[in-house]
Amino acid sequence: MYKNGINTKQSRSPVLWIPGILLFALFFGQAAASASEQSKPSLKDILSSNKTRFWFNSGFGPSTVKFANGGTVNFQYSQLLVSVIYDYNWEYNMLGPEPEKRAYEIGLAAGTSFGNRFGTVAFAVGPSFTAGVNRGDFLYKQEGWLGAEVYEREDFRTVGFTVHSHVIFTPLPFLGIGVHGYGNLNAKRSYAGAMGSLYFGKFRQVS
Repeated sequence: MYKNGINTKQSRSPVLWIPGILLFALFFGQAAASASEQSKPSLKDILSSNKTRFWFNSGFGPSTVKFANGGTVNFQYSQLLVSVIYDYNWEYNMLGPEPEKRAYEIGLAAGTSFGNRFGTVAFAVGPSFTAGVNRGDFLYKQEGWLGAEVYEREDFRTVGFTVHSHVIFTPLPFLGIGVHGYGNLNAKRSYAGAMGSLYFGKFRQVS
């Protein structure tokens, strides 16, 4: 349904929840089984353990929409990595067409990471809330030789399946620089991208 040129119909795609939820549950299940074989550590023990890593990153780069910025917050204990994810993808079209496309996600993913004193590699998957703006049917062209083409605005909200990876060079135990790659599969506008990112956190024990 359209109101004032805006598509107000919202997308609900429960089928896309299934792979993200299953993989998310698998990572957590494996971690829980491993933890049950060990004595329960205190919070202080967890944070100071050499099994613990945590970091956040922020970056900017290209995407299949056009540009992207975003970041993640990550915590790993033993083999389990949990990530909170945000990315925002947008177009910038000075001369049209209009509206400019948008896509963003907020997600929770599970995975793992490994590394040494030189770097860290991480991977996580999970479900996400995904929303944005697509262009619909052509409406008209603005007057003038620089007039932009105008299309129907289609706002969307749906559930996506998100995949994120990090390749991080860590010259210091608490500082890194690297590439954050990601993709989002959904029913309205799937996309992918890569951002150059700065990383801050605990990547290894300080001897």
